[in-house]
Amino acid sequence: MQRAIVIIGGFTTSPGHYSKMAAQLHELSGLPVSIVPIAMGEWPSVVRRSGWQRLLQRLEDALAAAVAQNNCDRIVIVAHSLGGIVTRLYLSPHSTLEFKPKFANHIENVITLGTPHRRGVVRRLTVWKGLGQCLAEDCMPVPILSVIGAVDYSSRGRVANRAIALRYRFHGADAGESGDGIIPMNSAIYDAQRVLTIPNARHDFRIGHPWYGDPEIVEVWWERIRSEIDD
Repeated sequence: MQRAIVIIGGFTTSPGHYSKMAAQLHELSGLPVSIVPIAMGEWPSVVRRSGWQRLLQRLEDALAAAVAQNNCDRIVIVAHSLGGIVTRLYLSPHSTLEFKPKFANHIENVITLGTPHRRGVVRRLTVWKGLGQCLAEDCMPVPILSVIGAVDYSSRGRVANRAIALRYRFHGADAGESGDGIIPMNSAIYDAQRVLTIPNARHDFRIGHPWYGDPEIVEVWWERIRSEIDD
């Protein structure tokens, strides 16, 4: 059996933001690595049901290419931020999106990096009411490892801390909760039994370093997932 890695990015990112991560994962694992080709301007389309369907098709096409090009039957998905929600919808056995995934059985493991799994913020991004139903059904057919950063912003000053508190409250968290600067910790946990907390890991390169895609952070979460898929 052959394995490949597929990376799906986060809200308002583009594939180029993950090129260094992909190269490092290939070096660490020896496996083929590809990135779902979702352009930065496509992410805001999730305000509507058709937008989610479009992103699911992008993921489907990337999985199809990975299977065809590498003759693989096992895929590890690395999903950053909102990419984790797209992945959950793809795998949801009760999705109301009328999308029938062809490669769900190829996915053996998912690792999410700062994905807002809980507290409803994603539901407020869209007018499609079925999203909440899909996400409420905690019945993923594959294991999901939730990675979340724990950054101490106490020394950043009043203005910075106020901005972070507003972000966390947007996710329904207390201002003092730990998190990665965008997503509070409890919001980023899908399965409480499968969590990796990384000190000082930030959500996004746009709010500082190190972030989930920087080399020293990639090594930490990849080592955890590698130990699981090698068992």
